[in-house]
Amino acid sequence: MKPFIEICAVSPELCAEAWARGARRVELCRQLDVGGLTPSYAEIRAAREAAPQLAINVLVRPRAGDFVYTKSEQEIMFRDIEACQKAGVNGVVLGCLRSDGSLDYDLLKAFCSAAGQGGQKPLSVTFHRAIDAARDPLGELRSIKDCGCERILSSGGKNSAEYGTALLKQMVELGRACGLAIMPGGGIRASNLPKIAQETGAAEFHSSSLEVLDVEL
Repeated sequence: MKPFIEICAVSPELCAEAWARGARRVELCRQLDVGGLTPSYAEIRAAREAAPQLAINVLVRPRAGDFVYTKSEQEIMFRDIEACQKAGVNGVVLGCLRSDGSLDYDLLKAFCSAAGQGGQKPLSVTFHRAIDAARDPLGELRSIKDCGCERILSSGGKNSAEYGTALLKQMVELGRACGLAIMPGGGIRASNLPKIAQETGAAEFHSSSLEVLDVEL
C-alpha cells in the first residue's frame, strides 16, 4: 500500500512534477534553507495553473525565526490568507506561539476563522512545526483542533522525524482521539519512511523528496 505523501514544493515546476509522480497534495513555499517562507501571490497562481488538479497548501510564514508575531506581521499573515483564497488553493499552513512557548490560541483561532471566510470554499488549515517549539506539544493538540486546524505537521520535537517517533506516536494517538491528523515531517526519505510509519502509526507524511512517492508500506 502506498502511503499518503504531501510533497514540499518550492516552485510551480516542482508542483507539476510532484503531480506527475503521483502526489495529490503539496505544501508550496520558498526558502527552505530558513525553514520555508510564504511564496509570492504570482508564484501561488502559477503553481495553481501548472497543476490545476493538485491540492496546494500554502505556507503562511512572513519571516524566519520564532513563531511569536508582531501586530504588523500578523496583518501580513491575514492578507496572505486572503490572497490564498483568491488564488483558489486548497489550504494554508501556519502556526503561532506566545513568548512563553504556549499556543497563541486567540491568534490561531482568528487565522482559522479568516481561512473559513471568503473564497469559493473554506481553506484547510495545517498547524506547522511551530508545535515542535511549543512548551507542551501534547497539551496543545486539542486546543489546536478546537481552533479549526485539520492536521499538525511535526518532527516530534527533534530536527528529524526519524528521531522524534516516540513523541509522534503519542501525538498520533491523541490526535486520532480528537479528530486531528498528525503528519510526520522533517528529514523523511524513501529509506526511513517505512520505519517512521511503523513506529508512529501515522497515515500521512510530509517530505521534500519525490522518491518517497515510490515507497510501498
